[in-house]
Amino acid sequence: MIFKIAFSLSILCFLFATPMTGQELIVSEVSPELIKEFKDCYVLKNTDQTEVEEARKIVSDPPCFRQPFIATLKEYLIISFFPNHYRNLLQECFFNQRVIAGALQMYNSEHRIKLRRINDQMLNATFTPLIPEYLKHPFPRAEKECFYKSIGDATDEGGLFIYCTYHGSVQSIDELENK
Repeated sequence: MIFKIAFSLSILCFLFATPMTGQELIVSEVSPELIKEFKDCYVLKNTDQTEVEEARKIVSDPPCFRQPFIATLKEYLIISFFPNHYRNLLQECFFNQRVIAGALQMYNSEHRIKLRRINDQMLNATFTPLIPEYLKHPFPRAEKECFYKSIGDATDEGGLFIYCTYHGSVQSIDELENK
């Protein structure tokens, strides 16, 4: 009996509910507190040549490949004897960079005030423009040395170049040259 009543009420709610249009789903405003806290992520800023040189050096020769021999030996032994427990940390970091880029694109498509770049502080704090809705908190990092930065502008046609200071970037150096 209770099931029939609940079912009939759900049918009535479904029939008389008005769907939301696409414009109603788009969030129009960003809280002023977030804009003040992350103002460097919203402001249009020219790319400094020293930033580009630093990123080029990291992307061309990531620090993760200059690890001591004992760490390399440990990784080799794990791959050889326990292949089911091996984590490809480089691949995880590259995947995280793609997730950050996708979250940034979703944020910009739903808000009038656009994010232009990301920084690592945006991925560490509990409430940021990206964390509550687009990324989970705490943001999973492949290793504790992962520190994410960006160069460029997400609203430009060239786009944003996201890289990790430990693993480098998924994107090629040619994309960095266009910044």
